[in-house]
Amino acid sequence: MKQIQCFFNKYGLYLLIGFFVIGLNLCILFNQQKIIYVLFEILFGLLGLYLIFYEKLKLFYFIILVIPLSVSVNLSQTSAMSFPSEGLIAIFALLIIGKSLIKSPLNLDLLFHPITILLLIDLLWFLLASTFSTIPLFSFKRTLIKFIFLSVFYFFMANLLSNKKNFSKIYILYALGMIIPILFAIIYHAQYNFHGGAAYKMTVPFFNDHTIYGAVLAFLIPILIIVASNRNVFDISKKKNKWLLGLTFLICIAFILSYSRAAWLSMLLCILFAIVIYFKISFNKLFIGIVILASVIYYNFDSIAEVAVRNDSRSNTGNISEHIESFSNIQSDASNAERINRWKCALRMFYDKPYMGFGPGTYQYNYGGYQVRSEMTRISTVHGNRGHAHSEYMTYLSETGLPGLVLFIILILYTIFIGMRVIYKSDVAFTRLMATGLLLSLFTYFIHAVFNAFLDTDKMAMLFYSTLAGIVILDISVKYEKICKIKP
Repeated sequence: MKQIQCFFNKYGLYLLIGFFVIGLNLCILFNQQKIIYVLFEILFGLLGLYLIFYEKLKLFYFIILVIPLSVSVNLSQTSAMSFPSEGLIAIFALLIIGKSLIKSPLNLDLLFHPITILLLIDLLWFLLASTFSTIPLFSFKRTLIKFIFLSVFYFFMANLLSNKKNFSKIYILYALGMIIPILFAIIYHAQYNFHGGAAYKMTVPFFNDHTIYGAVLAFLIPILIIVASNRNVFDISKKKNKWLLGLTFLICIAFILSYSRAAWLSMLLCILFAIVIYFKISFNKLFIGIVILASVIYYNFDSIAEVAVRNDSRSNTGNISEHIESFSNIQSDASNAERINRWKCALRMFYDKPYMGFGPGTYQYNYGGYQVRSEMTRISTVHGNRGHAHSEYMTYLSETGLPGLVLFIILILYTIFIGMRVIYKSDVAFTRLMATGLLLSLFTYFIHAVFNAFLDTDKMAMLFYSTLAGIVILDISVKYEKICKIKP
């Protein structure tokens, strides 16, 4: 019995992968695409079980790799889970929480950092809003998911990132996990000559639609470019860097073919933000500039709205220039008009419950009663039971009230402030470059969050909270840089 156990301990992983490769080739040979999906999920599930018992740290790396490859599985009419990643994340959360209760390894610098405090206050507000929720069960479930994401992707990740070699590793692992979804998407898209209309379904089953797919790709691009273009700083060999450059190129091509206008806009504004950082423009000046720009838009809103109404360019016509121009078409473009409809519903919900909101995770079950028939589109539903508020900010406003939204905006602004401070003040090349990549990647989602809401999904939550943890660790390291320079 012991000999069998030793054999599986040593060769079990290789046997599992070997059987998978044989099965995969047989499925390809007989053109059994659905079985390929099932085979992948069985493999990931078995690999996860193996790592839980034998390699807990490798389990975490495996979770990062498998997140982009996971598929949505319906558990009931009202709930679904991303399999196998969400199950593995929950198990890993139990492991690290149990370990922390026994050993209590508290990093006080991390625990009392303002970003950590803001995240904990945000979590507490979710918990409070859940008690006043219109559907408490759903809200507490959403709060529990947020707690799990914070435990694994923020606190554990922060501990992992105390070793600087792990910074680039986590993003490269995630990007490697994107290879199969990208190839599936490109092969599917090619069958329709890369027409924009086919972009909606090309990401299935790995991503529900092309918008979150585009958001993830946009998030990865800045950090991958920074790492790949500074291999000496990040201690990457020439051979490995060639593969990394190839991977980055593939991510960029997939990003262009994603046909996600929000992702494209986020990247454009990210480039402008990169210019701000390059010229070391202070956060205060940037903030004043944003306030001035917002004021100009506000006082000229009628003129801007008139232009938008006259714009009849439509998305997904196959013409890329028209697809881009359709961004401001709120009259005849169904996607834009429906987004406006959802935002107005969120505002009306906020007016009804301005302080506590309707409860985390409840927008999609309540917004139907706040629709106005004249504002509904051909893709609206009478019962309003499909999708979210199409904005992270509007979701916060309608589900957690004004305090929840204010907390989220403060978190974003303070993160930008901390990130810029690290970049400008650090004397260490690694810290400056990594902080630049992390902040630019986060910035793409800060912009994308205006148009979509993905923080309740593991595919974006992992990137978002891990990157916040990275910025905090770099900020703490800069503090110690300054302490070391003080002569006794």
